[in-house]
Amino acid sequence: MELKTKLYAKKCSYTGKPMNHGYYLEGKYLIEGETDTEKALVQAILNLHAEQLGFNDWSECHEGNNYKQHDSYFTEWEELDKDYWYDDKGKEYQKD
Repeated sequence: MELKTKLYAKKCSYTGKPMNHGYYLEGKYLIEGETDTEKALVQAILNLHAEQLGFNDWSECHEGNNYKQHDSYFTEWEELDKDYWYDDKGKEYQKD
């Protein structure tokens, strides 16, 4: 039987939607950042995190690769985790 459902590597901590790209924030939250609300939330968290690191905002923190000093960034997951993955409804599947 062939799977016709698209599979996803992660699930958004904010909406619960599956995703293959998004923001990894403060080392613990995954947010897709597609809607205006999600974008505003991501920007607020990034700015707060940058301020905690001594920068005025995220853009200043991001200049000169300073963003490598902390754990908030945008990423894409090109491969599924070998132990778990999500379907297009956000249901988690685990390796048997």
